[in-house]
Amino acid sequence: MSAIKSASRKPKVDVRQAANAAADYFKMLFPNVGKFSLEEVELSDDEHFWWITLGFETHDRDFRPNWAKNLEELYGKPRTKYKRFKVDSRTGRVVAMKIPQLG
Repeated sequence: MSAIKSASRKPKVDVRQAANAAADYFKMLFPNVGKFSLEEVELSDDEHFWWITLGFETHDRDFRPNWAKNLEELYGKPRTKYKRFKVDSRTGRVVAMKIPQLG
């Protein structure tokens, strides 16, 4: 029985499917973000969830003078931000999105 119980806990959703689910969710919530990248993947210790971290660049909009010649002068240097998604490893459904603690 333990072999059956152990097998039922294995993820049905592989890392690629989990990353795609997180990317689709991200695009749905942030349609104006053109490019983003896969930064980290992690399977939880109990194998019930995938943690997928996506990174994307954004500009600080601090309203620099309108004589600025390019986007960097206008909005500041791009900063990378991150979103961390919790994906159910059995269904592929995104169940949470968080801002990861960097440090």
